Amino acid sequence: MQCVNQAFNIDNGDLICWRHMWPRFAAYFGADGAKQKFLESEPAYGDGFQQEFTMVQWATDKKEIWEGLCMKAGKSEAKTTFDNGTWAMQDWPFRRT
Repeated sequence: MQCVNQAFNIDNGDLICWRHMWPRFAAYFGADGAKQKFLESEPAYGDGFQQEFTMVQWATDKKEIWEGLCMKAGKSEAKTTFDNGTWAMQDWPFRRT
């Protein structure tokens, strides 16, 4: 191998700003992708756009749905993975601007 112990750049330097990407995703799927979201409550973490709920709150009623999807896909052994979901950790990437 010619690249052993050599630096290798796998990134071309492009930057993604999600506030510009979400409206594009929404348009692709035919959904409303408002560029500005106004919260009804104060942000829980600092300034800027954030969800009005935590992922822990979101996941509270989703376990049964997940188990149904697993059964439909014939993957009953995957049902336990829901409990391994790091829902609180997911607030960090999904609550960003």
